[in-house]
Amino acid sequence: MFKGTTGVSWLGVACVACVAFALATLRTTVAVAQDVGTPPAPPQAQRLYAQCVETQRARSVNWRVVLAYCEQTCAIYPAATCFAEVADANYHLQRWVDAARAIERYRATLTGTPRARIREIQDEVYTHVGRLQVRLVPGTMPEGVVVSLDGTPIDPSHFHDEDARLIVEPGTHVLGASGPEREGVRQEVEVDAGHNRAVTLPTPIERRAR
Repeated sequence: MFKGTTGVSWLGVACVACVAFALATLRTTVAVAQDVGTPPAPPQAQRLYAQCVETQRARSVNWRVVLAYCEQTCAIYPAATCFAEVADANYHLQRWVDAARAIERYRATLTGTPRARIREIQDEVYTHVGRLQVRLVPGTMPEGVVVSLDGTPIDPSHFHDEDARLIVEPGTHVLGASGPEREGVRQEVEVDAGHNRAVTLPTPIERRAR
């Protein structure tokens, strides 16, 4: 074994340096995982995020594995950084709708300057998806009425935000509205890739008493 003039093993010095570098990398990774203005990430989220980032550094990146780690992190610690990683992984997997939805959540939780990487990919991502704005006549949703897209209920908050858009696959979708003692409404709508589509859905009318 090679030794210096002081008798210290150069291999030992190298090992200590490697360990110090690994710890510094981990500390940096954990720090990156915590967004400004948010509480510290719990230990489990820190470990998952570290695995997410470390997997991306592999010579041959398995983006499905990266996505799995990042989605688990978001489930525990829904911070902007996590959604940015989810968006990037979905981008590499060409899962455009999931990437666009992750970008939307990233922007909704962001407290600082947007990442350059998100700015790079968002324009391309949005060219592959459609965005749908749904409104009701007369602009309010009667109590008990549920509006759905392809059978899945739409969050009522969508109808209280003038800028809200639903990210959808390009193609034909089915909107529906129904409620207690009301006639159901069903409407097909075509949404093109890279475009916004606004649709006004008639409010279900009350059934007449027989």
